[in-house]
Amino acid sequence: MRMTTSQESKEGAKYRSVSDFANLMKDAEELLRTTSGYAGEGVAQARKKFEDRLEQIKNKIPEAESYALRKYRQAATNTDQYVRDNPWPIVGAVAAAGILIGLFTGRR
Repeated sequence: MRMTTSQESKEGAKYRSVSDFANLMKDAEELLRTTSGYAGEGVAQARKKFEDRLEQIKNKIPEAESYALRKYRQAATNTDQYVRDNPWPIVGAVAAAGILIGLFTGRR
């Protein structure tokens, strides 16, 4: 099955978001490493709190990803079923949208 341009775009955006988040996590870990030599009780407490929070987030990533994937699949399935059950209203809506777009772009 070949992906449409829209699907490819969504997949690309998803992977960019995952990549951006992974980079953020790497940067946060690097920050923790580079500040390990700083002294002071306030810095140590802030580092510990930051480390704990970072670990919590890392542990929740698989759960959040799984939840988002389930919701995405559920929405896709529901949309597909609705279109299959109601093809003519969908065709009418698309035709009306096409006419409106044609009218608006034709008035220039």
